[in-house]
Amino acid sequence: MSSSLGRKSDNLSDTDSLSDGSEDEAAIYAKKLREKLRRKGKGVSAKADPNSSESSDSDNVSSEEDEDKVKQEDRDSESGSNWSDSDEEEEEEEKEADGVKGNGDVKLQQELRESLRELPLKRLEKLKRDGINGIPLHKALGLPGPGSINNWLAGNFTNEKMTDTGNNEPLSKATKEEKYTIEKRRNKHAPLEVSSKQRVSRFRQVVHVPQAKRRDPRFDSLSGELKPDLFDKSYSFIDEYRDKEIEDLKAALKRDGKLRRKKNRKGRKGKKILEESEKSEMMAKLTRLQQEKAARKRNRTSRKVKSKANKLESEKVAAGLKRPFYLKKRDLKELELKEKYEGLKNEGKGKLDKYIAKRRKKNAQKERTLLPWQQ
Repeated sequence: MSSSLGRKSDNLSDTDSLSDGSEDEAAIYAKKLREKLRRKGKGVSAKADPNSSESSDSDNVSSEEDEDKVKQEDRDSESGSNWSDSDEEEEEEEKEADGVKGNGDVKLQQELRESLRELPLKRLEKLKRDGINGIPLHKALGLPGPGSINNWLAGNFTNEKMTDTGNNEPLSKATKEEKYTIEKRRNKHAPLEVSSKQRVSRFRQVVHVPQAKRRDPRFDSLSGELKPDLFDKSYSFIDEYRDKEIEDLKAALKRDGKLRRKKNRKGRKGKKILEESEKSEMMAKLTRLQQEKAARKRNRTSRKVKSKANKLESEKVAAGLKRPFYLKKRDLKELELKEKYEGLKNEGKGKLDKYIAKRRKKNAQKERTLLPWQQ
């Protein structure tokens, strides 16, 4: 038992040198053992009257004998001799010594932490850098690494290695996580504390400047309800720009076709023909603009037919001739087709006949059945 105490005192000798007011742990354990031996009456005389001088002398003699016995037992244990007590007494002494050891370690840990906190910053940094007698400071304190020293000094780390109860079994992963826990707050009502050692960003917004929020008029009620007829009338100049762009593309492609038909460079008079990639881009753009123009025209025709039919229905309902009735999609489609034919007829130049012949040819291709050898 004394050999284990001797080893423990040797391991903690480096850490004890840091705290000025902390007692030697081995001395504490020896003192507790002497008190226990004195209580058991090993070499101690019976209790006498405290007022008599004889009793005091006998107490002094017995205490000196006890100290001699303890020293002799320590020497015997170091030289390899066994304890002369029985197994039961050894177990009781070990249990009591372990209890004293745990309490002393907790007290020692607190005193060591306070003494390190009181050290000047330069001295503390030197201890972290050089260590104690060649041993790194975190190893002397029993911490997992150098980065945990500051947390241990702040009380955020609970160092269980210094308050070990003598069990040297390997720790499991869950036990390690439980032993080193970082406390977020002292209690649930305390505010969160941020370390003052964290570097603050250089770019900070001292005065909050409100940013202008973007507003999309298409989805904002401030712009009101969209009226397509009024919109087309207000932005009719955009259609003029588009028509002019279509004419320019047609003229450029026509001019390029004429230059390509000429065989020699003299006939081109120094004019360059378009590259294939540039020509294909121009043709794709022309097709897209023409399709968008046709789609806008169809939408305007559809809105015109629908508004005209609704106006007629509302007039008849107001006159009391009929009840409200809403046209079906099929009826609207027929009215749109009728309006389209009338527009082609007004344009003249046989456009209506050409359009009807084209539609008949397309419908004939759909209705045509393939022969068995053509399938």
